[in-house]
Amino acid sequence: MEPLETIDAPTALSATTPRRRLRLCGPEHPVSLELLDRFAAGSATRDERSTVVRHLLSGCASCGSRLGRAWPLEAPQQPEGAYDQALDRSFERVLQVLRVRCSAA
Repeated sequence: MEPLETIDAPTALSATTPRRRLRLCGPEHPVSLELLDRFAAGSATRDERSTVVRHLLSGCASCGSRLGRAWPLEAPQQPEGAYDQALDRSFERVLQVLRVRCSAA
């Protein structure tokens, strides 16, 4: 895994992140880039993971952004027609319930 790069704090802010929870750490940043690398790679110790999670929950925008780029989110691939099949099953279930209710009335 490539080491995480240093970013400027203003680029860590995104339109979808609640601004009230963000904070930008100063020069004495409590989590090192090396620790973030280990955390992202899954090789951090239990105590290190706890430290990073606590730090992320405190709202550090720069560390959140670094990890966001290390772990890009991708939409899961769905088989062709899966959405339509799910809607068809839901619609069929609604019809079954209505038939039972109408026949009981």
